[in-house]
Amino acid sequence: MFRIADVTGRPRRRRSFVSSIAVLGMCAATVACGSSGASGSESPDWGTEWSSAERLSSTAELDGPSPVALSIPFAPSPVTATDGRNHLTFEVHVTNTAAVPLVVQRVQIDSADGADGVLANYEGESVAANMNLVGDNATPTDRLQPAQLGVFFVDVAMDEATPVPEGVQATVSVRALGTPPPDQPIPGLAGMVDESGGPVPATLDTSVTVPVFEGTVPVIGPPLRGDGWAAMEGCCADNTHHRRGVWSVDGRLLNFERYAIDFLGVDREGFAYRGDNTKENYVGYRADVLAVADAEVVSVLDGQVENVIGEPQPERNLTEATGNHIVLDLGNGVYAFYGHFVPGSISVKEGDHVEKGAVMGQLGNSGQSTAPHLHFHLMDNTNPALAESVPFEFDAFDLAGHATLEDVTYLPAPEPRTDEMPLSQTVVDFAGE
Repeated sequence: MFRIADVTGRPRRRRSFVSSIAVLGMCAATVACGSSGASGSESPDWGTEWSSAERLSSTAELDGPSPVALSIPFAPSPVTATDGRNHLTFEVHVTNTAAVPLVVQRVQIDSADGADGVLANYEGESVAANMNLVGDNATPTDRLQPAQLGVFFVDVAMDEATPVPEGVQATVSVRALGTPPPDQPIPGLAGMVDESGGPVPATLDTSVTVPVFEGTVPVIGPPLRGDGWAAMEGCCADNTHHRRGVWSVDGRLLNFERYAIDFLGVDREGFAYRGDNTKENYVGYRADVLAVADAEVVSVLDGQVENVIGEPQPERNLTEATGNHIVLDLGNGVYAFYGHFVPGSISVKEGDHVEKGAVMGQLGNSGQSTAPHLHFHLMDNTNPALAESVPFEFDAFDLAGHATLEDVTYLPAPEPRTDEMPLSQTVVDFAGE
């Protein structure tokens, strides 16, 4: 018998649950995903295609170059989660454009319309805890060498009384750890000294403002049925391999697993398997995997063998990392990705039309995975490696409890929820058996 900790290992390592449940930091860049012209649903509930964020005009008084270049690549979108709050989850890219090292002292997120003031503020240790350098999503940092790019991960959680802003402004405050050379001055940085002595360096602020996504978050059906599904490695604030998975693919930095969830079956005593640690003994193994909406199948990959738990895994290319998988076109530029099916269990093929709730295959342990589970997320491209992850809400489920790396704590009675996204380490019950 075993509990979640026996699968997940230690948190906050690059491969923590990554190396134990699902290493999906990189998806199938070479998977043969079709480009469907027809949407999977004639009139889905969401109405606006997803797109990258566009900067709003700035009113800043510019007196010279900025010490950092800022961008928010993907538009923040409010999604209601199981904590009863609306979450705006996005990344701020921070590039040091100065000729000296910089330390990020503060990151502040404000409502762009000024109505509600500060939405989130990160200072001190919380800055490093939420920032990684590109290419190293395991090491927290608040330091940027010249020309280095850091990714700052933001989660703004707003209660029901706080209106969703029309836009957000991210302000990054930095100071220099050295003196810029005379031929590369930045106003406000001139005359800086390192931390060994001398004048205290001034703090310089740089801001970027983008609109909040105006479309409607997709509300979908469950990808599984029955009780006891631990939503691991999910959104929003946790330092997980999904949340921190910013990669350069095809010349672009993308976060294609921002809202992804690894669903692990657990019983009412918190065990994921009983007896020997083999895939057949896992609670969720061979569970039916369901279509979350009326959709068109645009990609299927099958035929990969499953892993033997506890044994070393072979090297895999980008296509193989996601295991046997399915991509559905839900309409209006939204696609559903399902990974790690049992080989030979997939019952659909490219071009098929499926109805919401239809069984498409069985939960397995193929691809870069060390225990049977279902990897699920929505995205804005048929190709998972060229996509941005988009938020979603399930139309109905019960919140049954919460899972830590050591145990599962169940509520006295499951709480019915509608139109919410399960946060990381929650346990949910779906309808059916």
